[in-house]
Amino acid sequence: MGKNLSFLAVLLIGAVLLCTRLEYSELRGWAPMKVTTWDALAYYGYLPSTFIYHDLERMGWIEGIDSSYQVVGTGGLYQMLPVEDPVLAAQGHRVDKCLIGVALMELPFFLVAHSIAALGNCPADGFSPPYQWCMAFAPIVWCLIGVFLLRSVLLRWYDDLTTALSLVLAVLATNAIQYISVDGAQT
Repeated sequence: MGKNLSFLAVLLIGAVLLCTRLEYSELRGWAPMKVTTWDALAYYGYLPSTFIYHDLERMGWIEGIDSSYQVVGTGGLYQMLPVEDPVLAAQGHRVDKCLIGVALMELPFFLVAHSIAALGNCPADGFSPPYQWCMAFAPIVWCLIGVFLLRSVLLRWYDDLTTALSLVLAVLATNAIQYISVDGAQT
């Protein structure tokens, strides 16, 4: 009962992260929201490659997706590189330049988005609005889970006020807001 401040701190953190995510697209004039671009495309690319296109070797789907959604960016397709083996490279094999860890964390949200797209009126292509929204909210959910866990640990050794201040300062007084709410589809 005496732990209300730290609980309110978690709610405040969640509200700030959520509002930042919702308002960021408006401030930048992005329509529709695109979070799976640039480096985030490399982290995310494993999911559509595996579950939609069944093409983890060549990733041949990327050119078509880029023509529809412009996800590669002006730097060219640096996210998925030709393999070093000349024979496989000649056959069009590519390798994702990033490790799979972020994709594993995004997987539950990808599956929700894929279900929404399949049931709704959106393309189930891995890049339509349901996927973008779910990938945008994934880091916020993971952050809040982490903040709740950190809260429970801190409350073992510190009082409620110290815990609340620590949580708020750790998330809201750092650049964590940017990397959770805006650029959350990256590491």
